[in-house]
Amino acid sequence: MKRKILFLVRNPADVPSFADLRLEWEALTAQNTDNALQALLRDPIEAVVVDARFSGEPELGFLATVAARAPQVTRLMLCDLADMKTIKNDGTVQQFLVRPTTVEATVSAALRARLLSSWMADPALKQLFGQMRKLPSVPTVYLQLLELVKSPDTDMDEIGRTIAQEPGLTVRVLQMANSPFFGLGRIVSNPSEAASYIGVERTKSLVLMAQAFANGAEAQQAGLLVDKLWRHSLATGDFARRIARRQIREERIAEESYTGGLLHDVGKLMLATNLPKEYGTVLQRCQAEGRTLDAVEREVFGATHAELGACVLTVWGLPSGVVESIAYHHQPDKNPSKMFSPTVAVHAANAIAHEFHVEPDEPAIVRLDKYYLDDLGLAKHADAWREACREAAVAA
Repeated sequence: MKRKILFLVRNPADVPSFADLRLEWEALTAQNTDNALQALLRDPIEAVVVDARFSGEPELGFLATVAARAPQVTRLMLCDLADMKTIKNDGTVQQFLVRPTTVEATVSAALRARLLSSWMADPALKQLFGQMRKLPSVPTVYLQLLELVKSPDTDMDEIGRTIAQEPGLTVRVLQMANSPFFGLGRIVSNPSEAASYIGVERTKSLVLMAQAFANGAEAQQAGLLVDKLWRHSLATGDFARRIARRQIREERIAEESYTGGLLHDVGKLMLATNLPKEYGTVLQRCQAEGRTLDAVEREVFGATHAELGACVLTVWGLPSGVVESIAYHHQPDKNPSKMFSPTVAVHAANAIAHEFHVEPDEPAIVRLDKYYLDDLGLAKHADAWREACREAAVAA
């Protein structure tokens, strides 16, 4: 039986076509809120998508009704980019979709919302998330870039001008683009050049990383070495992309692996920024006891930077493959997928990056989960992944 997504939209053209794709999903439509509620009570609906421009009952009121009557149904809102700045969301909307949406974007949003709900069912993680008073918001520039790349007429100059709207973001993007991991052989001086040389997809990922590290100075107060974390994140993103491209010929997986690698440790920044005293103690204990960071975090907080970071980035609207790779990069066996995925790439890249860049007084205690890789039939590829990453590290 196919999984159903119910659309309550003003314009039927806003419903993407599911017909030509071999998916386990199908779309239903409703003309008004009464019809939509009848469908929710009649059919096993996975998610409901409500148009922010719908001319019936106030949208958030309808979604609140859905939350009360059918809490198991995922609640999505379809809107224009400008709407996202004005809609007052109290949690009623679990994910936003930017118009025009696609089947892939809609399904991914439904899966992200379901993931977030399952993670927040953990009382410890829910409590920890509630203590995060300072969180990076999804960068407006990133949302604008998503809009630009939908048009075949968009050029690199337009992408560069969009990034240049925010000088601080521009500096951070150029700093990353000029890092040795890209091996450009020249210094790029503006974001248009950066996008031309490294590609639009990786430029989008760098924008996300720049935003995630925006509060790095505050995180250092806890004793977190932000520059070291920055370099490690760049290495992990590069390694994850190389591993994915070597293992599977699907560019989407490679780019999701790259984004996941860049952002896999953002939860550390959030903990260090919001709980500097407590996180400083965690870092000291790791050094003194020779234990993994995630193990001490779980002992102290009941959850780790991996799950925390994934929760925040789920709200940002990143693909489900990306947020899963972040959530499970220390415990990949928790990912229900039994095939190569961004989770595999980021887990392996993180472990290999730690092997290559371990400090003299820091034991290399982040290891590849060989049992997990063996269960997936991938353990035999680990040495080839490591060698590919070593060549990249030497070149950098």
